[in-house]
Amino acid sequence: MNKPFLILLIALIVFSGCNMRKYFKPAKHQVKGEAYFPNHLQESIVSSNRYGAILKNGAVIGDKGLTQLRIGKNFNYESSFLNESQGFFILAQDCLNKIDKKTSKSKVAKTEETELKLKGVEAEVQDKVCHQVELISNNPNASQQSIVIPLETFALSASVKGNLLAVVLADNSANLYDITSQKLLFSEKGSPSTTINSLMAMPIFMDTVVVFPMLDGRLLVVDYVHGNPTPIRNIVISSDKFFNNITYLIVDGNNMIASTG
Repeated sequence: MNKPFLILLIALIVFSGCNMRKYFKPAKHQVKGEAYFPNHLQESIVSSNRYGAILKNGAVIGDKGLTQLRIGKNFNYESSFLNESQGFFILAQDCLNKIDKKTSKSKVAKTEETELKLKGVEAEVQDKVCHQVELISNNPNASQQSIVIPLETFALSASVKGNLLAVVLADNSANLYDITSQKLLFSEKGSPSTTINSLMAMPIFMDTVVVFPMLDGRLLVVDYVHGNPTPIRNIVISSDKFFNNITYLIVDGNNMIASTG
């Protein structure tokens, strides 16, 4: 075996090892048993995700237990708890001025005129459909208790760092907002997803980049420090067509751990 060929072979082994991705699959003998929780909630859970849940009475449970946040009933919009991040409770909201069901389902004879009126009301309601994310300070003495940022569609996961809000939307777009001005600083949309897992991971801010967990099995890495926010890398975790949302994402030292589901 000649020397140049040996050097080339060693180089190929080294570089292929650096690019190798490891997948964790626990063996059956490593599963020790079932977790048992003796305590019970006083109210049932109406909605939940990886980072918390809303109870029937409006109470919110975060990763550290019951929070001081209470979500009151509002017939004009529905709220979902996304995350608690950097001193804010983050809520996703769908707002809609609903049609009066008594009017729309009344037994009045349907003439051409009444049908046109109902269609007009429905069109007006569609125009008033909106999506937003609300940041509620967990500090009762904060000068501004609530910040509302309008969105194009429903928010699935979000996190905050300083004056920046990173959001992943239901149309598989990654958005970065300036919280003070509510200005959209960056947006990139991926391929649409046919399924959405309620256990969606949240975006993670690092020193100079923010990592967005996307619905199509990839991580979008965006530089938010050097000039305008710019995507610098796409990391494909899985290329499956279905059930491919990034449902787990953490940074542990120099390692980034992610999974799909």
